[in-house]
Amino acid sequence: MGKIKDLPPYERPREKAERYGLKFLSNHELLALVISSGTKKYSALEIAQKILNDHHGLGEVSRLELRQFLAYEGVSKAIAAKLAAVFELAHRAHLTEIEKENNLGNITPFLLQKYSAILSGLNQEVFLVISLDKKRRITKEKELYVGTEKGSLVSLKEIIRELLLSRAAYFYLIHNHPNGFLSPSDQDIILTQQIMLKSKELGIELLDHLIIGGDDYYSFKTCQSAKIKNLE
Repeated sequence: MGKIKDLPPYERPREKAERYGLKFLSNHELLALVISSGTKKYSALEIAQKILNDHHGLGEVSRLELRQFLAYEGVSKAIAAKLAAVFELAHRAHLTEIEKENNLGNITPFLLQKYSAILSGLNQEVFLVISLDKKRRITKEKELYVGTEKGSLVSLKEIIRELLLSRAAYFYLIHNHPNGFLSPSDQDIILTQQIMLKSKELGIELLDHLIIGGDDYYSFKTCQSAKIKNLE
């Protein structure tokens, strides 16, 4: 492909953006704009295309960590940081819109979008309690446990303590299954039943217990698995 400066002006990403707007650029052209410059061997467009090809498109690329961008020739620490920052800003903007739409209603889509991004790819099980007030607004998000190779040991007592400290009226439980297998374990089922009964005695309602595995999730409320991306 050669250097970008050797391309006709109407084919250069920056000039195309200025003339037609960013919406008219392809994914690899947009990525090339952030990368900015190439090497003697590869242009910014070629580096961008390789990143997209290696990760099967923009969806996977948007979830890459800074260190993963650094694996590409021509991507310096500064450029890797810019790439990671661009995708993080886009992700936060998306979550903000979801949060606005669901602030006083069903916030399950917001929680799934947020925590699928955070928990996806982890090798350890993480267990969280999300506390809400009487208007069903999130007041606190607490990570209670990070599992070990032997699994996670979630205490009913600790969950109740957290709910009382946060003065929750409603709450969600969220944890991930690193192996991607979504069906709840016997331990998951027993804990959910116990916490539902105990919290009800205290006047605190469990809205759902969500198990996240990659782009999929399981809901104790519906007793069904589904794709998180279908909620967008």
